[in-house]
Amino acid sequence: VFFAGAVIIMLLFACYRKKFTVTPKLILIGSAVCAILVPYLLPFMHERYYYFAEVICVILAFTYSKYFWIPVVMQFCSWQGLAFYLFKKDNFDMRILLIFVTAVLAALIYLFIKEINTVPSDEGKIPQTLE
Repeated sequence: VFFAGAVIIMLLFACYRKKFTVTPKLILIGSAVCAILVPYLLPFMHERYYYFAEVICVILAFTYSKYFWIPVVMQFCSWQGLAFYLFKKDNFDMRILLIFVTAVLAALIYLFIKEINTVPSDEGKIPQTLE
């Protein structure tokens, strides 16, 4: 539990140190990273605890269509995990599902870092006011 908290605090601190402009795309990708990262790192959290991550990934896919594969993979992994607990039917090895979720998490972290580095900072600019 402490490790998961430490990773999230380090992620927040890294975002705090980097100067960037917050965009809707950055908010969606960042929330998807956090929603997947927390159950991924906490002990005894399985695919059935990714409900919020699935919702955020679906919103991300509808907003930015080139990321359509992310909720498809997350839904597949979640369904396989739920099928095991609901129907006692193991279609896939859980280690393969872990690899899929790790790939989605790595891709989202990459997209998050890429988006932070491409969005210019508003530092030094005079903010415009509405009149």
